[in-house]
Amino acid sequence: MIKLLKSQQGSSLVQVIIAFGLMSVLSLAITKMNTENLKANKRVEYKGEIESLNREIISFMSDAEACNNTFGGLGADLSLLKINGTMSLVEIKDKNDIAKFSTSTKRMGVSINSITVTAFDVATDSASLDVLYGYRLGKVDMERVRKTSLSFTFNSTNTNILERCISRSGIKNIDPKQVCDMVVGLDVDGISYFVGGICLFQRAACEGAGKFYNELLDICEETP
Repeated sequence: MIKLLKSQQGSSLVQVIIAFGLMSVLSLAITKMNTENLKANKRVEYKGEIESLNREIISFMSDAEACNNTFGGLGADLSLLKINGTMSLVEIKDKNDIAKFSTSTKRMGVSINSITVTAFDVATDSASLDVLYGYRLGKVDMERVRKTSLSFTFNSTNTNILERCISRSGIKNIDPKQVCDMVVGLDVDGISYFVGGICLFQRAACEGAGKFYNELLDICEETP
């Protein structure tokens, strides 16, 4: 009888250890899944904020006065831009010559790391405004660049002197679907996440992380 009790106690102890081990593995798996879901959601949020910031910058640069002020105002000498084909900017200004964005701008976890004019074309007097955005995802620093086309008009006597600049990338009549497609992109079949008047951010985040989207619970799950 004593041997039987000892045997049962030993078996119970083994069962407890096994159960504890299984629970630990399950707990780690759930924690990892939650962490990945959080990262996927954050990635969508940051991407949305980047697009929002970039639309605002395009809006300012689509105003000739604001664009001129950003480059130093009417009559600014842009000879170095023409020679080097590139130049760095510290800030984006409005038509009242007030700085609206700069390389120290940070909003909703997204920062502007650099503002650079690149690929100046002397034949067309055009260039690209490249804004480098940064954000931290978990322990990793991420960066994304957005490009905006610029068009310049120079003085007819001194072709290095700025008379007018403007962005040609302004977006007019933005509809909700267009915003949704810009922020989260399309699914693997090239279909928009904008369905029934709603942008399915959570589904986009799940699928972007390689997960299955549970529509009823509105959560990400491991792919069945």
